[in-house]
Amino acid sequence: MNKFLSKITPEWALRAGLGAMYVYSGIDIIRHPTAWYWAVRPLLKWFPASVQANLGQPEMLNRYLVFQGIVELVLAILLLAWFLPKFLARWSALITTLEFAAILLLIPIDAITFRDIGLLGAGLALWLLLVREVFIIPAEKDKPNGTKRVEYHTPNVKPGELKVETFEEFMGTQPK
Repeated sequence: MNKFLSKITPEWALRAGLGAMYVYSGIDIIRHPTAWYWAVRPLLKWFPASVQANLGQPEMLNRYLVFQGIVELVLAILLLAWFLPKFLARWSALITTLEFAAILLLIPIDAITFRDIGLLGAGLALWLLLVREVFIIPAEKDKPNGTKRVEYHTPNVKPGELKVETFEEFMGTQPK
């Protein structure tokens, strides 16, 4: 089990979670667009009354929602396809972040707003992980891949001998 878990990176956990969410919602939107009218109707208030009447027609709502479902399936593929270039996943994460930020800003608070906050955080976290690789922003200079973890800490102690260190020695900020 440890070997399996050690192979799952935070990037892939986020990509799998967001990708699965987009597969589910994309298929459901395409199959049942009328069930998603509730999500689109609050957006109409941002348009002039003449445009609202036209966009609020069931045929227009269905067309938009089917298009939205297709876009969500494309985002799912870009997030889940490990063999595609990583910049596509980075763009998908950015689009996810912008989408959920817009949802939180434009749609009134309701019973599922907490879910959208979590999805915004997941999209932003994935984007930050992927953009960090492009600009090579290390978390720590002295550790491989910019990580600083307890697993790398191996004090020079003989078996059975107690080793006492200060916090600074443990963190490597003070010479021993």
